[in-house]
Amino acid sequence: MNIDTGENKWTDRTYKVVHLDFSKYAGCSGAELEEMLTRDLTSQLSDICSISPQDARGDYYWPGFIIHQASKQIPDRSLVLLIEEYDSPGIHHAGNKAEMDKIMAVTWSFFATVKRFEPKFRFVFIGIRQFLGYQQR
Repeated sequence: MNIDTGENKWTDRTYKVVHLDFSKYAGCSGAELEEMLTRDLTSQLSDICSISPQDARGDYYWPGFIIHQASKQIPDRSLVLLIEEYDSPGIHHAGNKAEMDKIMAVTWSFFATVKRFEPKFRFVFIGIRQFLGYQQR
């Protein structure tokens, strides 16, 4: 099936990919989630542009800053973002409202930043861990 979207047709090229598996962050506190997410983003983006761990220090140690810094060097529509099990950290803390609020604040901030820099992404794929009431057998 061929759908005309008004954009240029597909070309044979590869895209740089950032892959974040949020299941690694299950069990983390809000502060740990922010630190680990920033570290993982920095590590993966350092292979794509000139971002280094030194860019993620002190008051600027948060995912939004790293995405902002990388966006200055990445052409529009040139990056693919794969996010697996984005809900894992929240599900893990479902019984702890205070920690859940911190996790949600970090997650919301991260996704708001992704949305803000949407033109940089060719695709953003987001997967979920499980549906409520369903467990994989």
